[in-house]
Amino acid sequence: MVKNLVSVVIPAYNREGTIKRAVDSVLNQTYPDIEVIVVDDGSTDHTVEIVREYQDKRVQIICQKERGGANKARNTGIANAKGEYIAFQDGDDEWLPDKLSIQIDLMEREKFQACYCAHNLIENGKETITIPPDHEDTDKYQTHLQEILIRYNVIGTPTLVIKHELLRHLGTQYFDEDMFRMQDYDFVIRIMKTTEIGYVNTALVNSYRVEGSITADHGALYDAAARMIEKHRDFLDIGHFLKMVTDSNIIADPPEMLIQGLDKMQKSVCGQDIDCKDLMIIRMSGLMDFQQKLLYRQNNVMIDRLQDRKFSIYGAGKFGQELYRKLKKKGVCPVCFLVTECGKREYIDDIPVIPIDEYANRDDMVVVGIAEKYQLELIDNLIERNYKQFCVYRR
Repeated sequence: MVKNLVSVVIPAYNREGTIKRAVDSVLNQTYPDIEVIVVDDGSTDHTVEIVREYQDKRVQIICQKERGGANKARNTGIANAKGEYIAFQDGDDEWLPDKLSIQIDLMEREKFQACYCAHNLIENGKETITIPPDHEDTDKYQTHLQEILIRYNVIGTPTLVIKHELLRHLGTQYFDEDMFRMQDYDFVIRIMKTTEIGYVNTALVNSYRVEGSITADHGALYDAAARMIEKHRDFLDIGHFLKMVTDSNIIADPPEMLIQGLDKMQKSVCGQDIDCKDLMIIRMSGLMDFQQKLLYRQNNVMIDRLQDRKFSIYGAGKFGQELYRKLKKKGVCPVCFLVTECGKREYIDDIPVIPIDEYANRDDMVVVGIAEKYQLELIDNLIERNYKQFCVYRR
């Protein structure tokens, strides 16, 4: 291993439109000691030609003879890495210039063997959401990271930097080549079982969501979830994990696909007192009831009818503060911002930020001001805590 060198592994398949942006963002890092290993996974476009055009000795490309998936490509890249550190980039994402400098500084200062950061999710090329929404809460995402990971993942591979020596604890296959979803989750859990993971509460990666990606393959999702349970049943909160996997697919998936997925996961939870189909029936009943209530409330309690200091905003991040600014211009302000958890008393302007468990006026209107992908979970929180009225802010 070469001391101080960072080996950056980039799997790529048909990324001719984005691979240059990804590689350039690595080469433009303020951290000087870098090698870039692009592993092409059988591209049929001009990805390989674009990478070969680089006249930079730090860039190399490895072409897999047969398409094996992103996990195999990452493993190939790792096998050829020479650096003391290994970092991962995706062929369609972008690093901010100080990413490596900031993360490696933290790793050296605090003696972490692994480190991740917040990231910006950019949808449709224009809408930017910082993930996680409460990304500034370092205590939550570092000290209490294991409590989060037993329920869901918050670490994507492009945000991760690890010490090369850490890999010896992960077995011979670093990324599971039989998993086509949740491979980052599996990888991170195996790291978490070995060492503490540091966290940088600044977004240092721009992640671009594109149509037609593997994330749209729900069949692969159920396969991966079953494998996750088989591998990590000693680590995961199985009930919450199943809820996370299925919530977004209950209504969208065809019934036969949903049933097949449940059967796969049920086999994996064998030996535990969990019935996936019973859980699903309960969730479906609750979600359908929720959708009817939400439709009613959106049609009958419009945001433009809110009265000054007669409502609260659930969410103190980008979306919540955007809603606040719009309403403030109209002379309407919330009595408070509600958040799921709050480490200390905080304010936005003069308006307090309060945990939902501590707010007494549960008959007041609550406007959910957070990215759409998190709205369902937050409304669940409100329903469980007997909040009576809520509506959703949509741009």
